[in-house]
Amino acid sequence: MDAMEEQELQPACRAYEGRLESFLEYGPDAADSPGGAELAAHLEKCAACRGALDRAREAAQWVRATQDPTPDPGAWFATRVLARIREEEHKRVATPFWGPIESLASRLAMGVGMVVILLCGYVYESAPRQSPVANGQTEVTSEFPQPPSHPADKDEVLASLSGANYGY
Repeated sequence: MDAMEEQELQPACRAYEGRLESFLEYGPDAADSPGGAELAAHLEKCAACRGALDRAREAAQWVRATQDPTPDPGAWFATRVLARIREEEHKRVATPFWGPIESLASRLAMGVGMVVILLCGYVYESAPRQSPVANGQTEVTSEFPQPPSHPADKDEVLASLSGANYGY
């Protein structure tokens, strides 16, 4: 670093350091600002304060350069915003009428479902218990007459045919 750069990087005088920012805000008319004439005279004598003022100006230019102006949204913006506001108001107005009815219907459906489940459990538990059947065949003797037994030989067949019921 040469002597000129070292002089520019020195901090500003403490008495004038706070005034440099307000001096920058006034721009070309800074000498007419309150205390501006005194600061202008000091800047002519003090290289450190001049360097600090130059660095502050450069930093302000960098900040302004990085700030992009907001683009104009165009004529459609207001129309779109108002249309969306109307949509939201319409939704808000339409919802209160059906909202409670939907809520009541869902609660009612849940309640009916629970009652059906409880009734199914009650019927299952209160049904009479049946004893299991040992085999698939059941014997019914009292309601139906027994078929005649098979004859053992031919004589038995003849005797049964000549009996009182079958004879003359």
